[in-house]
Amino acid sequence: MKRRILTISVLVFLVTALCGCSNQDKSPHTSQNSEMNVPETETKEVTEEILADAMDLSGYAEIPENAIQEFWSWSEHKMSVTYPDKKHEPASYWGVERELVEEYAAFLTEEMGLILQESVGTKYGYTHPTIEAEGIKKSKELSKEYPIVWSYGGSQNAVLFINEDAFTVCDMGYRRSGEREEVKVYGDSAGAALIKTSDGIYKTDDGRLQTKLNEAMVIRDGTTSVAEAYHEIVDNEERLFVEFYYRDEGFYLEVPKYYSLTGDIYRIEELVKSTYKTDKRDKITDVDFDGKLTFLMSHNGLWIGPNHHWNKYKQLTVRVMYYEKNVEAVYYVYAKFADGEPSEVEALVAVDLSPKQEPELPSAEVDTSEVIELKDGDTLLLGQTGEISYGSRKSGSAYHVYNWSIVEGKDLVILDEGHDSCKITARGKGTVVVKCSYSYTKKKENVLTGREEDDPEIDTKRFKITIE
Repeated sequence: MKRRILTISVLVFLVTALCGCSNQDKSPHTSQNSEMNVPETETKEVTEEILADAMDLSGYAEIPENAIQEFWSWSEHKMSVTYPDKKHEPASYWGVERELVEEYAAFLTEEMGLILQESVGTKYGYTHPTIEAEGIKKSKELSKEYPIVWSYGGSQNAVLFINEDAFTVCDMGYRRSGEREEVKVYGDSAGAALIKTSDGIYKTDDGRLQTKLNEAMVIRDGTTSVAEAYHEIVDNEERLFVEFYYRDEGFYLEVPKYYSLTGDIYRIEELVKSTYKTDKRDKITDVDFDGKLTFLMSHNGLWIGPNHHWNKYKQLTVRVMYYEKNVEAVYYVYAKFADGEPSEVEALVAVDLSPKQEPELPSAEVDTSEVIELKDGDTLLLGQTGEISYGSRKSGSAYHVYNWSIVEGKDLVILDEGHDSCKITARGKGTVVVKCSYSYTKKKENVLTGREEDDPEIDTKRFKITIE
């Protein structure tokens, strides 16, 4: 019995020893395979590049010498105004209450230091201690010429002439209410530096705003959202659209082609207009803004810009934070309104400026033996050439200028511009929209001189053509 127990014990010991040896032999090998099979995770370091340094905007608050507070801003936009195109012509204000005129006249002497030399009825002649008493403007009722003439008519029409060779007319921050607004570039991040990270994020160095290419971060009345952003070049215009940050709201910036430079800042003074040819989103690309800087934003259901006639904007800043031709651009936008909805909008926008590659289309044999007359809604077959005529022209115009362009389906046709007509040759199937902007003049009476003058006008037509 003892021998049997001993034998069993020996067998158990041997089995245990063998298992232990087996595990020892296997363990290092298994551990090695385990380390080899686990992939190493490499964490790429996100690097940052400063695309644009922070800007010192204090210079925008400097008031020039011999400055005079501009009437429209002082009145808090309580009237319409037409500014002259040439020096030594008066600015005209419309819908002005007599009380407002008298208050401004008193303000000119009390705050601006002007000296009232002569007053006849509603005509005032002013000088200033820094210049001689006589100037270059004379009203019929005044006995002498003065550098500043301020007059008011019974039809709520006020006229202010200021010799811009001696004075600078600008917004100095004075307001009719007695408050003094700070003259500066508005927007908390307007002067921030711009940083681009290696993973494609554009952000301000104050940590407030960040976005990606072809997107915009928008803060609308305190609520932050991401919006669609895109850029296009059409003819000699660059267009920036940012849309859908709240319902169908958005904003639009237009500048002349390749006009923008890194560091450009546009404020109300640079963007304000007397009239806008549309306040509808779907009409913006149809009208011609005369090649001037243009900004429109959704407000109270309409796309509006700063306007000399009953302006809704309280502040407006557009900064071109970064612009590299054919590569990328980043914009900062800040807008505040006097009333209505939205009250305040701030945005950081990044867009791709690289040339868009047009898809290669199958070549079509072009039949130029016959030119087909086309009208809006007509159909053109692949390979055919059609001619579109604008139609009637305005009689009595000093000139007739026709600007033809393809606004939809550019890659489907070849455009051959004429004068009051154009030809298109079909090279791809689809829908094409051709636009013609017709510039002409119309006789209108100059409200300042009473003489008839040629006033520029623009009409636009669109022609939708289907290619089969």
